Amino acid sequence: MASVLIIRSVSLQQLDNTIKQVQSVFPGSSIDLLTHEHALEQCRKYAGLRRVIPYEHSKDFSPLRPAGNLPEKHYDAVIVPFSNISGAGFLNVLLFALRLRPKRIYSGNLAGTVTPLSKMRIALRLLASLICWPLALGVFLILAPPSILWLSVSALYGRLRKRKT
Repeated sequence: MASVLIIRSVSLQQLDNTIKQVQSVFPGSSIDLLTHEHALEQCRKYAGLRRVIPYEHSKDFSPLRPAGNLPEKHYDAVIVPFSNISGAGFLNVLLFALRLRPKRIYSGNLAGTVTPLSKMRIALRLLASLICWPLALGVFLILAPPSILWLSVSALYGRLRKRKT
């Protein structure tokens, strides 16, 4: 019997579809759900879950804030549902999932479709993020000062024109 962990990083409405899909992809598996404390009671309504586990931290899932109360040392599968098609903004949850060292990581989309996600793909997302943030900051620092100066001068010029009339 496989052990599966779903990390609740999406709305409860989307979780409905994800849980149904996970149960069909992993029939007979023991499925745990990790969620923040504020959603514990709502998540306990789902049939077929072995446990609903509270995430000890009130902030977002992060590899820097691991869950110390997980019953399994290593899950066979960890599911990370996404609320948008690109999965943008979920890198922290994917890195959190990697830290759990499961055999496989899967993503779940809005329809609940569960697809395998390679650890290499997660590493490439991290690398792209590490490259893009400094690049975006550099572009901002180069382009922002002239545009801010232009806006300031335009606003000042507009005020001066209003005073003359």
